[in-house]
Amino acid sequence: MPAWQVLRSSVVASRFEALRGSTLSQLVGRDEEIDLLLRRWARAKAGDGQVVLVSGEPGLGKSRIAAALAERLHAEPHIRLRYFCSPYHQDSALFPFIDQLARAAGFARDDRPRTKLEKLEGLAGPRRAAKRMWHSSPICCHCRVRNATRC
Repeated sequence: MPAWQVLRSSVVASRFEALRGSTLSQLVGRDEEIDLLLRRWARAKAGDGQVVLVSGEPGLGKSRIAAALAERLHAEPHIRLRYFCSPYHQDSALFPFIDQLARAAGFARDDRPRTKLEKLEGLAGPRRAAKRMWHSSPICCHCRVRNATRC
């Protein structure tokens, strides 16, 4: 019987991408849904806030429609934020946001706090803002040393 060992979290953000990879089949028969999403996108760009809920049974094609929309918007300037819940993090309501921030910053599992701070600085800008975030109390939140200047 084969045995497997988990080494690290996947670099792929969604189950859809993990199962399908980067190669997608042609989307058939979903022109109406894509057109609706593109109209909502146009209204949102015009300043008219929009929310679209895509729901349905598993396997219906919700993720595939979202991927098709992303393909269509590829050339347009936009920021795409995707959040995924996990049954392994049910006790952490903020896990999807923490995970997204960690992926955006490029955190590796074995990064030291100092390395994470440097990666966050690349996202957040000036060193003072990131340092204030991590060292806002007189006790360092990572090494528990009072008035720590370095982790």
